[in-house]
Amino acid sequence: MRTLVEEARVTWRGRDLSVTTYLRFPDSLRQEVRGEGYEGTSVLVGDRAVFRQGPLAGPLAPEDAALLRELRKNWVPLLGAEGDALEALPRETRGGRSCDAILARDARGRARRFLLDAETGLLAAVVARPEAPGTPEVEYSYGDWRRVGSLLWPHEVRISTGGVVTKEIRTVKVVANEDLPGALFEMP
Repeated sequence: MRTLVEEARVTWRGRDLSVTTYLRFPDSLRQEVRGEGYEGTSVLVGDRAVFRQGPLAGPLAPEDAALLRELRKNWVPLLGAEGDALEALPRETRGGRSCDAILARDARGRARRFLLDAETGLLAAVVARPEAPGTPEVEYSYGDWRRVGSLLWPHEVRISTGGVVTKEIRTVKVVANEDLPGALFEMP
């Protein structure tokens, strides 16, 4: 996959939003968010990130840019593993289905659990272990897998923090490997 464009409806903090995400591999992301009196654009290229809300624009603080990099990795689920070390874990159950579990730990020691549906082999969830004590786990649950060209793509994503659903994403349209203009990823 070279590029990906996804249009989605998102429910977040009681708001209904329209989100368009553009990915160009290996290191570029643009996300446009609109709805209910809100408009914002984020651009990430390599380690540089910029956010614009309405007429305001500026570079993101390093910690905010790091969050955007996490978004880029999580949007394409298995690319987020960055595993220096992989470890098989005991099977878990998600949504009544048995899942094979794999622990991926990156070079910085951050860990994620990948849960793969034992019957289909499709990704059911990614669980990010908290980095700070007292911080709840964040779980990305994937469902409604559909074929997009030669790819299977999840059309439902639920993000839960500490077991409470905080965001629901429903893909409306997704297209892979279309040419994207370079200007799309220029910093505003």
